[in-house]
Amino acid sequence: MKHAKSGFTLVEIMIVITIIGILGGLAIQQYTRYQRRANVTRAEAELRTLALDISQFRNDTGQYPAQLQDLLKRPSDPAIATKWRGKYLEKDEIPQDPWGEEYQYERKSKDAKPPYELYSYGPLGTEADPSDYVLVQK
Repeated sequence: MKHAKSGFTLVEIMIVITIIGILGGLAIQQYTRYQRRANVTRAEAELRTLALDISQFRNDTGQYPAQLQDLLKRPSDPAIATKWRGKYLEKDEIPQDPWGEEYQYERKSKDAKPPYELYSYGPLGTEADPSDYVLVQK
């Protein structure tokens, strides 16, 4: 009488390891996509908040800030400084985007439409093409 050996063959173990590897790879890929979308969403939300702060600055002073730092400290221009009611941000510093870079702000001429640009370089950083920037929609 023969006794059947119990256990898994090498082929069965290799198949299970392969399936686990495929599932793990898919899970990592999905997590990376989720994290990338979450970072873009966070940047968009922070940009909208900065845009509101810029609007409040304009409502108070009659002008858009020359730079984002004007939201934190009284500008040196006396015409603006007397109307400044800041600080316009909750924290004591301009937030960085989710990729560790500064948000970009460029005030344009008085009659320009839009009067300023506010954006993040996005996940590709300064090497990004402008079409890849995370922009605030005005």
